[in-house]
Amino acid sequence: MNAAMLVVLAAILAAGAALMLRLAWKRRENPRDQLALTLLGWLTALACAVTSSLAIGAETGVVVALILFGIAGLVIAFANARWRNVRLPRDDIALAPSQRGARIWRGVFRFMLAGPISGAAAIGVALAFTLKAPLGEVDKLILGGSLVPLLWGAGMAWTLADDRILRAAAALLATGAAGFAIGVI
Repeated sequence: MNAAMLVVLAAILAAGAALMLRLAWKRRENPRDQLALTLLGWLTALACAVTSSLAIGAETGVVVALILFGIAGLVIAFANARWRNVRLPRDDIALAPSQRGARIWRGVFRFMLAGPISGAAAIGVALAFTLKAPLGEVDKLILGGSLVPLLWGAGMAWTLADDRILRAAAALLATGAAGFAIGVI
């Protein structure tokens, strides 16, 4: 068999594996059928990975098999989805983020927490990870650098969503201080 036919076979195996796992999930009332379908589904997924690896090599074949399995799962999920009409919310109900009155100092404090303080805490945690993680130099630098925007965004989202800004301030300051302390020690 040539490589193209093996990849098509891998796609068919991925679809079969996803379908068997979906059927196993639907048959929760019969444990014996569920177990058989689950095992058969995962074995078919393994066969998909082996077939794809034989076609284009193990390094790329496993990745292609995972992508095919994911696409097959999405197609099956969308095919079995039930679409409902969603009721629109009434216009006279306003969702307020806080019951407290707006104060200028709260806005400035929230801005400082979401911006520089959250950023400093993210840099502190990333610095501790970069200096102390038991990884190779390149891995530590890349992962530590990737942590900064992720943690900064998480800190911003939490600060702006939380109604108690003093709790967010204490947590961000403690996290940043701990990160810098671990990085320096």
